[in-house]
Amino acid sequence: GIKEKCTDWAEYLIHDLTGSRTAPAKLLEGPLRGKTPVDLITVDSLIELQDSQNPFQYWIVSVIENVGGRLRLRYVGLEESDACDQWLFYLDCRLRPVGWCQENQCRMEPPLDICPLKTITEWKCALENSLINAASCPLPVEVFKDHADLRSHSFTTGMKVEAVDPTEPCHIRPATVTKVFNNLYFQVTIDDLRPEAKNVSMLCHADSLGLLPVQWCLINGVNLTPPKGM
Repeated sequence: GIKEKCTDWAEYLIHDLTGSRTAPAKLLEGPLRGKTPVDLITVDSLIELQDSQNPFQYWIVSVIENVGGRLRLRYVGLEESDACDQWLFYLDCRLRPVGWCQENQCRMEPPLDICPLKTITEWKCALENSLINAASCPLPVEVFKDHADLRSHSFTTGMKVEAVDPTEPCHIRPATVTKVFNNLYFQVTIDDLRPEAKNVSMLCHADSLGLLPVQWCLINGVNLTPPKGM
């Protein structure tokens, strides 16, 4: 047993504990209590999600799953369907604590592509209920403490780039900066030469993944897919 492993426990403790330090109280107190921020995000936690096209528009989502910080999110108001679920890492810059939208004078509206799925009254009711639930059980601010601040960009309308096509992620295509919202956000549209082309646009920032400088494919020996209709 344990007793037989050491004949002089007093000497053992003096030898073993000399020079050791007490664990900081902050690790054992407060909302973290030894947990990581990821551990604090539980199923049914509520978060504000930035619109994929408009940087000044948000809607609340509920956490359906948390797999090591990778969150499966569902728009409030669409609880009965998983068709519009999406996965984002908890540090994604599109995620904000509930209340951030109002504090920063942004609009709280569901994305355009899901608006027809419910009536205005149903969306309003879903929002009111989610705000009540979020106020009664808010996510600790520690969840968002590691979010990186966005860098200012230097893009202007009309600039050309190469970009991963969001509708066909195995293709990198020529693209154009079609709108600049402010010093943090801009819109990039995949080039499409077809007369009936439907624009494929992305909300981007200075560090957006999948956004590449012109000739990146040529320099790195990667195939650049020509615009559709060419």
